Amino acid sequence: MIWPLSDDTNTVLLLCAWLGGEDVYLPLEIREYNTLEQWLFQNGYRTGNLIQQSCAEAAAQATGLGSDRLTALLSRSITLGFYLEEWQRKDYWIIGRGDVHYPERVRQFLQESAPPVLFGMGDRQLLDQSATAVIGPDQVMESANQHAREIAELCARHDRTAIAAGKQTLSAAVVESGLLSGGSVIWVIQGPVFGESLRKLFRRAKAAGKFLMLSGRSPADRRPLPQEPEVGRIAVALCDSVMYVDGTELSGDRYCVEDAVYSVLEQRNCFVRSFGQATAAAERLTHGGANPCIEVEMAIHEELFEDRAEIIQGELLEDDHPDHEIEPAYLEIPAPSKDLASIEETEEEDCETEEMAIVEEQAASGSGKLQQEGIQLDLFEQIPGNDRKDEEGVNTGSSKKEGADDSDNSSRESSEEYGIQGSLF
Repeated sequence: MIWPLSDDTNTVLLLCAWLGGEDVYLPLEIREYNTLEQWLFQNGYRTGNLIQQSCAEAAAQATGLGSDRLTALLSRSITLGFYLEEWQRKDYWIIGRGDVHYPERVRQFLQESAPPVLFGMGDRQLLDQSATAVIGPDQVMESANQHAREIAELCARHDRTAIAAGKQTLSAAVVESGLLSGGSVIWVIQGPVFGESLRKLFRRAKAAGKFLMLSGRSPADRRPLPQEPEVGRIAVALCDSVMYVDGTELSGDRYCVEDAVYSVLEQRNCFVRSFGQATAAAERLTHGGANPCIEVEMAIHEELFEDRAEIIQGELLEDDHPDHEIEPAYLEIPAPSKDLASIEETEEEDCETEEMAIVEEQAASGSGKLQQEGIQLDLFEQIPGNDRKDEEGVNTGSSKKEGADDSDNSSRESSEEYGIQGSLF
């Protein structure tokens, strides 16, 4: 399947994407882009019309963005062309906010906060499936990671996609467990992670149509941002229900998942699982209407799935529907061939059988932890061994220490004691 970029999306990339080397004229922030888009709509223009000098000058004067800035950003077409060739080779896809395939839930829920462009890798059909977001802060106890694994396993068992947010130990537990259980996983992540080499398990899951990575940031954007709230917002926008796994008062929240969950309490079935004393974040969510997981008895009805089906993928917004598409070959991003996918699906079954045999052997020997210390952050091949740290600077060894007191109790707790069976599904 060929995936060409529209004129509008190509122009939005020039205006908003960080491609490296930006020092004088910075790409537009989403607030600035929304102002520009509104002016274009009110004056009968489309975003792609900005390549015309007269339109760009009029827009710059009317919006106060500055003619020099818009001109400099729009002149980055050669640099963008090189990146598009690279992203095509790596099998990425790109969707603009005005494109027909832009995820309707992200567009409807986030509205003007929806990323102007989404970068992805994997089967886009996963965006339309029933999903549960299993998210929380970083620096959680081992019992919290174990709970996240169990939720991901239940998602696989009930044919629901599990959604993880950000590069942290909790998300690693969700992604690993979901794929090892034969389920599907959407991983909402910051852009630079796209450039890292995935392990064989994830490459094969992607080829089998069971793994998707999604970001609102360009893969070329290498800025070290202290917080990335967009990650949490996209994760909750895509899901039908949320399981917030509580941390400790020392836990960080780089992806602002607490605020993201709080914003959907009236639109999603939200559950909170705490371990020991509930944190201020967990109390805020439960007071706002989220259900403590141990008290949840009501199952998610089919009505929730019906609500998701009512969203017609491909429904267009009148004000940003692109009419024309760009034809140059370097803008065409093909999906994996059918033959390759078939071969990889066979390899995926062999890989999952081998991985599960290892897990069963560990369980029989009494370990029962999936060697958490070894897989928490080992999603990528180039991340070094036992002393590695994730992007937040958290040593994975600390998770082992923090969770030592809880490991005995967590291994005895069944999913019914968590209140999960019949609660999320």
